Amino acid sequence: MRAILYDKACDCPASELARRALAKAGVDFERRSLEAHAVNRDGALRLARDARYFLIKSGAGFVRHDAGRDPVSEAQALEWLLHEDGLLRVPVLVWRNLLVRGYTDELYEEALAQRPAPSSTPSRASKGSRRAE
Repeated sequence: MRAILYDKACDCPASELARRALAKAGVDFERRSLEAHAVNRDGALRLARDARYFLIKSGAGFVRHDAGRDPVSEAQALEWLLHEDGLLRVPVLVWRNLLVRGYTDELYEEALAQRPAPSSTPSRASKGSRRAE
């Protein structure tokens, strides 16, 4: 399954760095610009429900979360994924059961090292996948 990168087409250095990191690592991904594929509250919640592992940029570092051990509440998902205006924070990488929000070199190094295992169903997480902890 191809990874999906939600990003912005214009003037977003983090989105450009994410695209470069994925291309350099040889990850097959589909780019979905928010200009053409807006993601609102309901869309963000769908993305969160379909993920098991989360890597979320937070300040200078990032948060690792395993929703299989500790489910993500709607409030937490919205805090992680949406701006105050209700639109998706970018970049967001959805790669099988892994969701990565934001970009730093360290964050993507960890995400790329995780290389999510194929899931048996397209929309739900695989229990046998490597953990992003």
